[in-house]
Amino acid sequence: QLSPNPNPNPDPDPNPDPNPNPAASNRWSFDGRPGADHAGSNNASLLGGAMAFDGGDDGVAIAFDGSDDWLSLADQISFSDDEAFSISLWYQGQDTTQNGDWGTALLGRDSGDIYANLVLRDGFVEYVHYDNGWQHNIRSTTRVADGAWHHVAIVQTTASTMSLYVDGVAEVLGQSSGMSSEHGFRIDGFMRGYLDAFTEGMLDEVRVYREAIDERTLGILARARYFPDSGS
Repeated sequence: QLSPNPNPNPDPDPNPDPNPNPAASNRWSFDGRPGADHAGSNNASLLGGAMAFDGGDDGVAIAFDGSDDWLSLADQISFSDDEAFSISLWYQGQDTTQNGDWGTALLGRDSGDIYANLVLRDGFVEYVHYDNGWQHNIRSTTRVADGAWHHVAIVQTTASTMSLYVDGVAEVLGQSSGMSSEHGFRIDGFMRGYLDAFTEGMLDEVRVYREAIDERTLGILARARYFPDSGS
């Protein structure tokens, strides 16, 4: 089992972004010291049997067995329903669990007071959120649980609308609001969600932005798990 990073300061990233604008507020590349936040100070602990895995040319990813593996953040990340933010990550796996309305989390939390999680549900990506009932309007059309690497991103605006992208393509735009702006999206970790459900698969290059990033940036993020050295 890997240990959390004891350094409260960001570690040097062996694969830094050559194009850091807009700058991510948090970035876990899982290279170097796995769990280190290379953009901020929100370092993470790998729990259960979550392990760093050599992904070849793309460096290191983290493998989760779907049984008890997850990544726990040192500090909760939270966004209100009317706050602009973006999440970018890479996923590879074959998790087709439904788990009722809640799926299995990519990013989120396991608590009786959740109002939103970014999940896999039946192998599709969903931003499941509560507004007088669980809403499933923000759901990918691409089934990402096919064993291949897929880039997944969500972008929320201050108008409480969210776009969901898979492999750089916008697949859905919908209302992301819940019962009130106070009940937004809170992230305690990766690959563990409601009802103690764990997600099977691998994660790489998780980024959090406190702004709605544009499609140009999304296109760059979706072209490779690391920015290509193209000067763009």
